[in-house]
Amino acid sequence: MGRLWFTRARARNHWRIRESTVIGEVPDHIVQSIFLYFGLALIVFAVVAYLFPPKHESQATSQKVALPVISKDLSKNKRTYDITITEPSSVTDPSSPGKVIVKGKSVTFRGNINRKPPEGTKICLFTEGSSHGEKTYWPQEYLNCEHPPNWWVTFFPGEFDKGESRIIRFYLVGSNAKALVSGYKRINNRHIAQHGGKWEGITETEFTDDIAELTDAIVLTLTRQPAEAVAQPAV
Repeated sequence: MGRLWFTRARARNHWRIRESTVIGEVPDHIVQSIFLYFGLALIVFAVVAYLFPPKHESQATSQKVALPVISKDLSKNKRTYDITITEPSSVTDPSSPGKVIVKGKSVTFRGNINRKPPEGTKICLFTEGSSHGEKTYWPQEYLNCEHPPNWWVTFFPGEFDKGESRIIRFYLVGSNAKALVSGYKRINNRHIAQHGGKWEGITETEFTDDIAELTDAIVLTLTRQPAEAVAQPAV
């Protein structure tokens, strides 16, 4: 009798398992395994997403800013910009030294230009000379040429004797060259303030790749403005 009951119990359990399989019931250990692997997958995905975030570039940052193309061809640059000096009138002919009267400590040059420099660049007035046996350049001031065809710049020649010459040139300068000019002025100003003396210039070997000559050399002959005669009272 007991054996018969055991046999019937096994049969009932067998059909119960088969019935649970038919109606879609899943044993607990299988369900737990599915949730465990699913949870691990979520953790791995979260770690990967944290370590390697997707790159979402905005429209402004995704567009690369094109660096200006700076030509080193002097003849091409002369045609492109065609910088001319109209004031002082004595300097209108670059082929011959122009007498420049310095009023006070500076003289203002004015002239015409074909076009503005490319965005991110400027046009700088350089003086040219010799120092320690090398051809040397001294960056001066940037041209104001926002409204072509007109431009102007103030030139400070420093101390000079009457009839002394200065050679000037105009250069297009990019971002690296502007940093060079800024550093040149900062270091010289600091040195002069502490020790006095003359400004140290820049040699061609120290030029950056984004400096381009726009004009031939222009020779100036400097003279001081004579003191105005004091009117004598009538007697």
